[in-house]
Amino acid sequence: MQKIGDITTTADPQGEFTDGNVAQGVSPTILPAAWFTTVQRELIAVLTDAGLKPDKSDDSQVSKAIQKMLSEGIDKAVVPASLTKAGITKLSNETNSDDETTAATPKSVTDALTGAKGVNLGDIMTVGARYPANGSKCTTFMSNYTPHLSAAKGSAKPALEISNQGNKDAVAALLLHREGDFATYFGLDTDNALAIGGYSLDGKRYRIYHENFTGDLSKKSTASLEPTGWFRDSDTGVIKQWGIVNRNGDTTRVTFPTQFPNACVNVQLTLRNSNAGGSTSNVFANNEDTQGFNYITASHEVQSFWMAIGY
Repeated sequence: MQKIGDITTTADPQGEFTDGNVAQGVSPTILPAAWFTTVQRELIAVLTDAGLKPDKSDDSQVSKAIQKMLSEGIDKAVVPASLTKAGITKLSNETNSDDETTAATPKSVTDALTGAKGVNLGDIMTVGARYPANGSKCTTFMSNYTPHLSAAKGSAKPALEISNQGNKDAVAALLLHREGDFATYFGLDTDNALAIGGYSLDGKRYRIYHENFTGDLSKKSTASLEPTGWFRDSDTGVIKQWGIVNRNGDTTRVTFPTQFPNACVNVQLTLRNSNAGGSTSNVFANNEDTQGFNYITASHEVQSFWMAIGY
């Protein structure tokens, strides 16, 4: 933009307006049309840059143009922050979020570290110390939401949870780690067994059993839930089978839906139907083996329930 001193020699030494001084022979500044044209062009340029057309009935267009450009300029200049680009980000007090577009406040950091929900951070114990120093605290996790362990499931609310995040190929375990490779893991292995293992245990895994446990936690009980079916207990190995037998003669052979691996130890019969004459004798089983048994009956006992137990 031109100053008045760029257009006329009657401006003061700073190129600005002067009223002149007749006594000292200083002329007042002449106002040529060229200077007014410069001012007008500058003002019109402000409107043009703001996308406004001159309106002779509106004397506030320059103000509106400046406000419009400021508003649009801020919107364009303000970009969201990201992991790779600086920008404006929203603050958050969340302590359990995976949002990467907001920034943590000091409060959320304090809550996460000092345990607004039941965590006390303690002090590092000195080498050889049996307990933390006087006046310090051990790190503790507190909860009033976990039921008796016999009833606790994965949906319970413990003080501390170690999770494999749904990855069936990962363990859910705590790590005890000293320098180098010295480490021991304690938790649920990929076969859902409670175990301890790691480098400090010679690279081996050891299962942890309760006093009455004799089975394998990696196996699940199975069954065929049909009218003629079976149930296999994976903990004890006991198998129960059941069905209905229809008389085909004095001796009817019944074949189990699945063979007992070792032995059939018991067969029970309950009369279900008899003919019009009514039941006249007992029903019983004999010659039981891993594959089946004989149903022994008179002519009146035409149908019975049966159940067999083995292993």
